[in-house]
Amino acid sequence: MKKVFFALLLLMAGLRMEVSGQLIVQNTKTVEDLVTSVFVGQGITVSNIKFNGLPANQVEVQVGYFISAASNIPIPKGIIMASGDVDVAIGPNNSGSASDDVGTAYQDPDLNAIATTDIYNAAVIEFDFIPAGDTLNFGYSFASEEYNEYVCSQFNDVFGFFISGPGFSGPYTNGAENIALVPETSPPLPVAINNVNNGSIGFAGSPANCGLAQLNNTEYYIDNEGNNSFNSTQFDGFTVELTASASVICGEQYHMKLA
Repeated sequence: MKKVFFALLLLMAGLRMEVSGQLIVQNTKTVEDLVTSVFVGQGITVSNIKFNGLPANQVEVQVGYFISAASNIPIPKGIIMASGDVDVAIGPNNSGSASDDVGTAYQDPDLNAIATTDIYNAAVIEFDFIPAGDTLNFGYSFASEEYNEYVCSQFNDVFGFFISGPGFSGPYTNGAENIALVPETSPPLPVAINNVNNGSIGFAGSPANCGLAQLNNTEYYIDNEGNNSFNSTQFDGFTVELTASASVICGEQYHMKLA
């Protein structure tokens, strides 16, 4: 079995911060450059790269490159995506509600479906790809400034990793399947603050929005709230490194959407 690897990916849904700490965030490359030079590993041919539905040949404040160095982010380097300015990721965690709304109104129907509510400030990278192997593996961490107070509320930061093409017949656009799932959950839960958290309903949350299965995944969660150490990120919480995997057919064309 030949495996095709993509570069490590850091996914953060969030807001703004001070420029300090060990996390380095760069926002100088176009989204297209980031996909081809950072995200995609050997054995992948990509085309038709878009960001929020438009050609990805521009620098976008919602997408950048990061190096975690000695920070507490569990992935050493990769692409960072955010619902606001990616500079929000830079620590320390000195605000419980840091924000930087870039004003985008982009909507994605598949994100709306897994969040079960309307999504705002979406960041969506998508492209076609042809693998030279039969297995894809992706490492990522999901973070949010909505932790911990909005757990089990109507405000549900969420991440989707959608793949469509031969062998996939999921419920999303073009028969796509979401492979960003909380491990060992049945039925599989998408990665979101209501599904991966510290096991407690936030003060802005409600038991009506969460069941036991959604509060029972604490082993995948890192609580960063109030962590003002030099190496921390601004986000109040984030997941351990998670892995998204998929089986594909060598030489066939597929479509991928990171949202």
